[in-house]
Amino acid sequence: MMVLDTSTSVQGERLRALKAGAQSVIDRLRPKDRAAILSFSHRLDMAAAITGDRAVLRRAVEALSAAGSTGLRDAAFAAFALRGADNTRTLLLLFSDGLDTSSLLSESRLMTIARRSDAVVYAIGVREGPLLTLRGAVANPDLTDDRFLNALARETGGRLLHAEEHRDIERTFTRVLDEFNSRYVLGYAPRGVTGRGWHKLDVRLKNKRGTVLARRGYFGE
Repeated sequence: MMVLDTSTSVQGERLRALKAGAQSVIDRLRPKDRAAILSFSHRLDMAAAITGDRAVLRRAVEALSAAGSTGLRDAAFAAFALRGADNTRTLLLLFSDGLDTSSLLSESRLMTIARRSDAVVYAIGVREGPLLTLRGAVANPDLTDDRFLNALARETGGRLLHAEEHRDIERTFTRVLDEFNSRYVLGYAPRGVTGRGWHKLDVRLKNKRGTVLARRGYFGE
């Protein structure tokens, strides 16, 4: 499920780059894959419900327009809710280039919902280049809510990646899909665990160096 920020800040060249990125994901879907497109500003729009029809998905992407403020947390909640419950692996590819300015849902509530979902969030933010002034280049602060996006991704076993301005958005989209499709699915049967509620997990490598992306725990029922 692609969850795409279409607020005012995405207008122009960035919107064109965003559409190219979404189209590149559609082009790389495998025969049995299904996808959906949810766009958001201060409003949510289910541009395309989950489907395997590539033509429907492409038309939905081409029809995207940008206006309004940013309801990032509400959009993430909607994606978790629309994902439903089935036996498929689900990637929530969440793109945003700005701070949340209009959500009703709190961050703590959203994180609880994320823990209960088995979807994996890969977030894409945007890094701006330096500002040019009469005195030369100066640092330009990132506008993306990196702290929130990183926390949400890590909670679900995903991660946050950055596109370098609009020119790098398409490549970052395809990178996310390629990485997700190369992940391993591991399972285990817990022993000595009693009671319901949250149980922390810590997945580590033995005798190797590397970075492990895995969920931080699960809820016992």
